[in-house]
Amino acid sequence: MDEMEFATVDANAAALGLDTSDAAVRLELVAATTLSNLLAKYKRLCDVLLPALRSRNHLFNIIHRHKTNYSIVASDVASGRVLGGCTFRVVRAGGENSARLIAEVLLLAVDQRAGVCGRGHGTRLINFVKGLVLRAAAAEGSEPFVLTQSDIGEQARAFWSRQQLQESEEATALVRAMAAWDKKSCIVYDYTVPML
Repeated sequence: MDEMEFATVDANAAALGLDTSDAAVRLELVAATTLSNLLAKYKRLCDVLLPALRSRNHLFNIIHRHKTNYSIVASDVASGRVLGGCTFRVVRAGGENSARLIAEVLLLAVDQRAGVCGRGHGTRLINFVKGLVLRAAAAEGSEPFVLTQSDIGEQARAFWSRQQLQESEEATALVRAMAAWDKKSCIVYDYTVPML
């Protein structure tokens, strides 16, 4: 396994040829090591929505430190307010005949304010990730996958099911194999369900 870096960073969805289906929302791809006000706003939103991940700077490390992590940040075009975001990394796995390109979704957070939550922003963010991994996999002849460790709650699992990810033994095995490959960056979280 090895991690992939995107040549195009700090690009918006339109520049990458990805449809966001909402002219009022801007999606931007930002590398973890980029000093960005937008990334800082996304981190603040995650601090509020994912407080359990703040311990030992875990949230900061996921968003800012790992050079192969990227975040897609959704913001309101008119106000510039961050509506949500998704942090992920892309990993190559397998041999010549079974090459896989795996987009591992590490974080997904959408503001829970009225008028923001339930408007499809989470789906747009995941569709952006899917679009990126599909394009990259097609360019190198790999099979694309999206992997996440979903919270065990019904709402989170239902969201990921709507994104066409399913709980499976293959997903569990893949998460464990990635953790064995890279103990520092790949963590198997408690109270989660691997979905592929």
